[in-house]
Amino acid sequence: MADQPKQVGGGQKMFGDFAPKLAVLTAGGNTEQLGSHLARAFDNGLTQEELTEAITHVTLYAGWPRGMSAMGVAMQVFADKK
Repeated sequence: MADQPKQVGGGQKMFGDFAPKLAVLTAGGNTEQLGSHLARAFDNGLTQEELTEAITHVTLYAGWPRGMSAMGVAMQVFADKK
């Protein structure tokens, strides 16, 4: 079988190699690790607005409860960063 180019999704393009599974953590409802990923993204230059937009976008696909859980984690991370 010939080598096929690796397909890169929107999340991978947005966050590069830094946090390629951030959206997946939100979509799967796995918020246990989300705080550390968000904090690291913030420390590496992504803004609160950019990160909350990413969570909002994923919420439309993953469902309201998962998005709200993820946003709660994000609110705590941003409060801790101030």
